[in-house]
Amino acid sequence: MHEFTKIEKTMLPTGSRRYQIQKTLSLSSQLEDSKHKQISKCPACAMFQKSRLWLKASDVLNQTYAGKSRSSSFYVLNMGGLLLVLSIVGGTLRFMVISVTLVSWLQTQWLAYTSFLKKRHTARLAAAAEKDRSRQRKQIADITEAVGENMISLLDKRRQELKLKLDHEAEMKRRNYQQDIVTRITGHLADFQESERVKDEQRLKVREDGISRKERELKAREESLNALQKRLEDSERKLRVRQKSLKEREKDIEDEERDLEAKQKNLEDREKKAKATEDKVQKLQLKQEELKIQHRVVNQRTTAITTPNSNISSPTSLPNNSVNLPSDLMQYAEDLNSFHFTCIGITKRGTRCGQSMISSADKSAASRRIAKMKSPDPGDCTTLYEINALRELADWMLCPRWHRDKLPQGAEIARRWYGQLRDAREVKAKAVNTWKTPSSAGVPSLFGSTGTRNNSTGTTASSFGSSVQSMSASYTGSDFQFTSPQGAATAAISRQSLFGHSAAQHLTPVFEFMAEHPSVTKKGFGQWE
Repeated sequence: MHEFTKIEKTMLPTGSRRYQIQKTLSLSSQLEDSKHKQISKCPACAMFQKSRLWLKASDVLNQTYAGKSRSSSFYVLNMGGLLLVLSIVGGTLRFMVISVTLVSWLQTQWLAYTSFLKKRHTARLAAAAEKDRSRQRKQIADITEAVGENMISLLDKRRQELKLKLDHEAEMKRRNYQQDIVTRITGHLADFQESERVKDEQRLKVREDGISRKERELKAREESLNALQKRLEDSERKLRVRQKSLKEREKDIEDEERDLEAKQKNLEDREKKAKATEDKVQKLQLKQEELKIQHRVVNQRTTAITTPNSNISSPTSLPNNSVNLPSDLMQYAEDLNSFHFTCIGITKRGTRCGQSMISSADKSAASRRIAKMKSPDPGDCTTLYEINALRELADWMLCPRWHRDKLPQGAEIARRWYGQLRDAREVKAKAVNTWKTPSSAGVPSLFGSTGTRNNSTGTTASSFGSSVQSMSASYTGSDFQFTSPQGAATAAISRQSLFGHSAAQHLTPVFEFMAEHPSVTKKGFGQWE
């Protein structure tokens, strides 16, 4: 605050303006003191703040002198001088003009003089302010440099203290760590030495026990060797006796082998003859079975056509011609219905493929095909045993990704099945041929043999038309029943009255069969032609 009072005494003007400047400076100093109260505790910081306050005071003074205007006393003095001149000279116009001009000249001279004084005063003030500023700046620079050096020295000192402290702590830790390591190593060494001593004692005991045990074993071995020597001598004697007997047996065995070779030749000849006779017997059995099948088919057709009141089951019934399919195909038929059915292809390792990504449509188609192949009904089943049908069946059971497209195995599997089903194809073909070509013994019984061929044909044609109308009314109505015997008797009487003794009466069983089995009529009677 002493510096501010000096500046006020030397640089501030007098009057009310000076009071205002003093007031502003005091307020600014109070504000700065309140703001930087804590910083002022440090001497270097206090010097720095004082230099800043000096600069602010000089700026305020410059602004005050630069913005100062003319005072009102100047204008009052001018008016007073003018009135004084007028009162002295007089009130004439001439003297008034002279007085005005004189006053104006004096005013201009006064203004020039006052402006000169102001300029000189402002120049002096500016030089003093500039000198004070440079001095203050130099002081601030010196203070900041001193503060910086003090701060750097304090920081270096603090850093050195911290470094020494850290080094001391690290040294203490290192010493403690070394002491811990030494104590641990000594403890481990003591434990190790104790364990080694115990182990050495145990090893010595084990060695002593082993040596004593070996001595006992050696004694036992010597005794056993002596006994073995005696046994070997006895066995050598026995072996000599056995060698003599074995030589005699070898001679007997050689003679027996010669006899066995002769017997084997005789057996081979007999086996060849037995195979030839078995083949002949199988062929004869097959022929007998074919003849039996043909005979049964002919008998069933003749009985179904000639007996009018018999219960006809089906003209397409054949004896059980079920085929024995290959074992793997039967196994696949059982697995197709399960959810975990896998591909039947063979991998490079020789195992079955484990892919199960086969569509349900392919599985169901393969299952139906195998069931149809096992059925005894011939129909068109002969085509199912051909190579193309077997290839299609194999493709249904193969995985589409590998063994159907990339590594196809369907053809190989189909060829294997084709070779295994050779006998089945022959049996099915013969059964179909016997079904399609029945014997001609039962054919004339359909229409009878009364009269000549032309007359019978005419009668049959005339009666067939009337019978169709009557049968369509009686057999297709809603009251059609064969359960009661009375209805059957009335139906027989009506048939006799309807057909009489014509050849068409033999067609009555055929119409009855057609009414009971409409599925057969779809095929027609072309199979009997």
